Amino acid sequence: MKAPPKKLYDLNKPLEQKTVIADTGDVGNRLDVFLKPLTPWRSRTRIRELFDEGRVTVNGVHRKPGYKMRNGDKVVLRFPPQDIREPVREIPLDILYEDSDLIVLNKQPGVICHPVGKVLYNTLINALHKRYRNFEDPKKDVVPRLCHRLDKQTSGVLIVTKNEDVLYDLYFQFERRQVEKEYIALVEGRIEGEGGRIDLPIGQAVGSEIRIKRGIQQEGGLPSVTDYRVVQRFAHFTEVRAIPKTGRLHQIRVHLEAIGHPVVCDKLYGRCDKLFLSDLRPLAPGEEDRCLPAAKPFTAPA
Repeated sequence: MKAPPKKLYDLNKPLEQKTVIADTGDVGNRLDVFLKPLTPWRSRTRIRELFDEGRVTVNGVHRKPGYKMRNGDKVVLRFPPQDIREPVREIPLDILYEDSDLIVLNKQPGVICHPVGKVLYNTLINALHKRYRNFEDPKKDVVPRLCHRLDKQTSGVLIVTKNEDVLYDLYFQFERRQVEKEYIALVEGRIEGEGGRIDLPIGQAVGSEIRIKRGIQQEGGLPSVTDYRVVQRFAHFTEVRAIPKTGRLHQIRVHLEAIGHPVVCDKLYGRCDKLFLSDLRPLAPGEEDRCLPAAKPFTAPA
């Protein structure tokens, strides 16, 4: 299967529908089987319910689950509204810079950028809308729009626009890689040398039940490049500065794990789930070739 021509996706909204065009490799497959990779979080029974609800069309026509796919078929799947049982919480906004066109934020870890899955309200974009939208006075109404996003557990600078002209200008700057992004990460183990380049293709993790998990795929993976530099070494960890040259999902986390140094306390790709303060002591001069364990029964929140 192949996706239709790429267009800009509004990061502020939950995914409402998905469109896919069948190719020669899909010919003869059942429609419900064809849909399974598009919705891996749904059971086959739940996919059949989408047919009963009239949410699946092929070339604009509602088809049954057993319909046999043909080359070039255009399949549109409309997702149903989520069953919301989400307690709404207050999300503080740490604004670093603001003018008539832009809002630059310091996103905190643990905050989702935009509606996704069953999380529709407790997101950064919802907090921005609460602060800037004004439905009573259209002249004062400002619609914040995300230019990019950060993973839930990643903190850092996030750019938001106040109008569509600036949004599209920045979108294309990101697409053309005219915006340089750097990340600071604390990784497991001590990296030798001063840095390097990780050039490994990334695709969906093979054999994982976690839909969003990624892994290194030499065949079929998307080209992915990350440069990194060692900033400081500790007894059991290394602080690195990572500069992604491509923009794949979880790219830095996957690349660092691939070279044997996953991000500390990373639930998807890491190995350790605790961080001891003693592990963060700087190495003394001449201590480069030896490592003395010095853990104490005191843990710091990660």
